[in-house]
Amino acid sequence: MLKSKLNGKNKIQVIKTWAVAVIRYGAGIIKWTDNELRTLDRETRKILTIYGAFHPKRSVDRFYLARRKVGAD
Repeated sequence: MLKSKLNGKNKIQVIKTWAVAVIRYGAGIIKWTDNELRTLDRETRKILTIYGAFHPKRSVDRFYLARRKVGAD
């Protein structure tokens, strides 16, 4: 997904459609510890940074807010 030539908005839409669906399915079945969720979050942001979808010095809190709440950049 991240290697595709899609623009940023469409990449995030693809991630929401496919990757989040997999996590949500497992979340209802698997009991995840806080440490596992933090590790999953860190690895996700790391992969997004490697492929240029997330800047490494960008606010992590801003990463989780809707664009309309923080303004488009």
